[in-house]
Amino acid sequence: MTSPTAIDDRPRAEQLVADGRTVQQHADEADWRRWRAERLALGQAPHGIAAAVATVWLGEAPIEIDGLDGLWRTDGTVVLAHGAGPGTAEGTGVVAGVDSEPTRSEVSLAIGESLELGDKLVRVVAREARLAARVFDPRSEARTALAGIEAFDWQPEWQIEADFEPEADRLRVDQADGGSAEFPIAGRLRFAHGGQEYALLGFRTETGLYVSFGDSSNGAQTKQFRFLDVPLSEPHDSAQRVTLDFNRAYLPPCSFAPAYLCPLPPSGNRLDFAVLAGERRQLQASHADPLAKTTAATGSARGTDR
Repeated sequence: MTSPTAIDDRPRAEQLVADGRTVQQHADEADWRRWRAERLALGQAPHGIAAAVATVWLGEAPIEIDGLDGLWRTDGTVVLAHGAGPGTAEGTGVVAGVDSEPTRSEVSLAIGESLELGDKLVRVVAREARLAARVFDPRSEARTALAGIEAFDWQPEWQIEADFEPEADRLRVDQADGGSAEFPIAGRLRFAHGGQEYALLGFRTETGLYVSFGDSSNGAQTKQFRFLDVPLSEPHDSAQRVTLDFNRAYLPPCSFAPAYLCPLPPSGNRLDFAVLAGERRQLQASHADPLAKTTAATGSARGTDR
């Protein structure tokens, strides 16, 4: 006599499938695979993460920047490029170089705005009151040699529930280039792992927070530290339950190129266990064609200016 088939009356997302995972876990892994593809596309794009070749700090006195035409300076609020040549300023609609004498043209760029000059791109970044021009070059060695981003396999056990505790504050943090800056703090993320309690400090973003953290896998199995984005479903001033999906721990921009100002993990954000999840390291092509990827993804590193 055949036994009656058990009916799983749990919500569909929580129901198990043949491999023992839930429907939701399969959906999460599919989303993770799309995220992995987006991350590589962002790294390999002509003006993507790996294309950054320099961050040049500016003052009131005009200076030349290697590889760019014209003179560059700042008045303390915007970056001014004089005689930089024909180009389009992204975010302002201003066109530089329209004058019959390019040396007389000048374009003004605010923080976060960009100027395309030939195949290069210049974006204005800031550290507190100082402004800099960050230069992206699609022919950079870091970009043309980037063949992939190695990562651990997706694992549901690295989706860890945590309690977000709001803690609006500012903290001075050391950065990868040797400088430091004050960062807005959103709060702490408290979670358990291996029978121990941990807390990570998170920097505030528009949609939640991100964490700069280290763990005992750094050096041998992963880069020196990584980032993790944590979205919030409620306002920043509300205590709430969140998920730390370490499968989406990602390499900081400064691990692709030294032109970034990544915040190092604050005191307390170095975990004493190995997080064997997320991105591990970049994969380099041994003999890359300098022009091989110039028609790959067309995005830029906007939003990664850390």
